Amino acid sequence: MKPKWLIGIDDLKNYKPAVPKHPIRPGIEFFSDWVDFTQKPKEQQSGWPTISWPGFNHHFGGARPELVILTGETGTGKTTFAMNWLHDQVDQQRPALLISLENGPANSITKLGQMVTGQWSWNTSEDGRTKFGKKLEEWPLHVLDWTGPLAQEIVGNAIEWACIERQVKFVLVDHLEFIDKFIGSRNEAYVIDDCVRWLAGRAAMLDCTIVLVVHPAKRGKGMRNTEIDMDELKGTSGLKQTGGSVLVHHRPKNDSDETWIRLAKIRSESHSANSGGRIMFRFKAESQTYSEGDGFLDWGNG
Repeated sequence: MKPKWLIGIDDLKNYKPAVPKHPIRPGIEFFSDWVDFTQKPKEQQSGWPTISWPGFNHHFGGARPELVILTGETGTGKTTFAMNWLHDQVDQQRPALLISLENGPANSITKLGQMVTGQWSWNTSEDGRTKFGKKLEEWPLHVLDWTGPLAQEIVGNAIEWACIERQVKFVLVDHLEFIDKFIGSRNEAYVIDDCVRWLAGRAAMLDCTIVLVVHPAKRGKGMRNTEIDMDELKGTSGLKQTGGSVLVHHRPKNDSDETWIRLAKIRSESHSANSGGRIMFRFKAESQTYSEGDGFLDWGNG
């Protein structure tokens, strides 16, 4: 029997919501929403808190209903950082959807198991297996049952289905290059821009956080072990103009546990002043976990 947290592709190809989701309303009907927002204290204008990383939560402002781009050097741990964030959310009982197109469901679940047990997957104790099995039963976690490239429309259907039918509020998509986009005669960068804006629109429409892992363009040897700049990403105009935020994962040395997360862009009125700062983390390989250093905002260069 298929586990309850696996979402099958066949169920999504022709998915249509049961009721219309986008009624057209007179502008005055939004006035009370605006009044409620302006009367809230600033700390309540933040997103859903990230309990595991109080410094990150304080400076970034939690998980808001927006698209968050997470980029960084290839193979240094940006996907694992995103998985840590997802782990934090489901541990708070916040419904989440995992779309792991590159690594697939089984490998992603294995990584989550290491985070829970603190043990290498091949050396997990019986108690560790029991503990993780109980967590999977308790968590409001949903996983798309697919590995490899997937059509943009089906990715969208998966997100829409999960948010409407399972009240998902946090979505992790790994990664942008595995979303099969129709290019035709169009420039690839423009197609990527369209895809990024399309995901940002869904985050706003469905009132959820979508974390999208994005790999940088190929870099020369002299650029290795240096922090990624947004200009190095394909489709950079979409990343800069979309309503989302951008985080840059950087590990100065591959054999070190020291990692920095640059808050490259924060689209939040109460936290935008922190854009450009960075926070230091420590990575533990056995448990695949990221823990904060002092939680302070640093303005140094990568």
